Amino acid sequence: MAIVQSKRREMTAKQRELEELAKSELKYRNLFENSLAGMVRLSSDSWDVLDANRALLEMLGVKTPEEVKQIFRTIPTADRDQIFTALKYQGTIKNFEVTVRRFDTTEACISFSGMLFPDKGYIEGVLIDVTEQKRLEAKHLHTQRMESIGALASGMAHDLKNLLAPVKVATELLQRKYRDKTSRSILTFIGKSAEHSIDLVQQVLSFVRGVEGQYVPLQAAGLLRQALAAMKETLPSNIEVECTVPDNQALLLGDETQLRQVLVNLINNAKDAMPEGGCLKVAFACEQVNTAMAETIPNAVAGSFVVWSIADTGIGIPPEHIENIFEPFYTTKEISRGTGLGLSIVAGIIKGHKGFITVESLVGKGTAFHIYLPEAQDSQPIHKR
Repeated sequence: MAIVQSKRREMTAKQRELEELAKSELKYRNLFENSLAGMVRLSSDSWDVLDANRALLEMLGVKTPEEVKQIFRTIPTADRDQIFTALKYQGTIKNFEVTVRRFDTTEACISFSGMLFPDKGYIEGVLIDVTEQKRLEAKHLHTQRMESIGALASGMAHDLKNLLAPVKVATELLQRKYRDKTSRSILTFIGKSAEHSIDLVQQVLSFVRGVEGQYVPLQAAGLLRQALAAMKETLPSNIEVECTVPDNQALLLGDETQLRQVLVNLINNAKDAMPEGGCLKVAFACEQVNTAMAETIPNAVAGSFVVWSIADTGIGIPPEHIENIFEPFYTTKEISRGTGLGLSIVAGIIKGHKGFITVESLVGKGTAFHIYLPEAQDSQPIHKR
């Protein structure tokens, strides 16, 4: 009888253990399925995905664990080996960042933390998408870099300007003393070189300090036509000009000299992009930018804009360079052909006019810059910035 009772107690205890285990498993399963973080179970002797929760499926843009398995295979082998090594010797790994390619082919930066369960033959991992965080960090670093470049450029520009000014004055004085043709030719060359250098230094200072000017109501279409007419003389004969600028009376509030500089820089860039010839396309339009569009474009806001478009059929800009073209001193041209300041100054001027720029480019097909400037009313006052 005692033996029977002992067996019953033993069976009851085991039953309770099984019930507690089932409850624990159910609790774990609910936590796994409903976690806001992505969770995955991986085979400890391979990279096979055994299970994945809903949050991970959503994070990677997939519907089944099988698709998660395909995406995990895109993680670089070196990263996988590093994760396995850490788990093998430490049992855990925390906040290891890996890059995965989602199902829509976009890349995501994922922070992976995991624990090895050797007796069960699997790894439990928690994944958090830190793509946006990394983007913000990169933006912050870019801002710091730009500030450092600005401080360096400002100091260099002041020193260079002080050194070049006496050269220019000295050549003017020497031209009065030496009248022969050879001497005057040499001195003229030195003087012009000094002037060009001073202009370049002034461009650097304009970028660093920010542009200032007299803002007045200007006819946007008329200013575009005038700038193009002045630049036509500098274009080679193998470049055709296609002008689509209607007789429009729309106004913008701006500094005429600065805005002409924008157009000159963009037209010169278009010319340089077509060494074998091509077509320069200049167009004008008035456009209403809605909130949805503004949210997709850096520095853009909703409102009424006049739009200048400068396009070429030249060599185009490779995708990896597009994000950097407005940085100071960034250029893909040969050292003797470009300083990398033109587009950074263009961006500074347009930002100062409360506008924004969009760029479209295809390698071998050409590039189009679209300059958006706020449309002004005739009654708006003249003011200085």
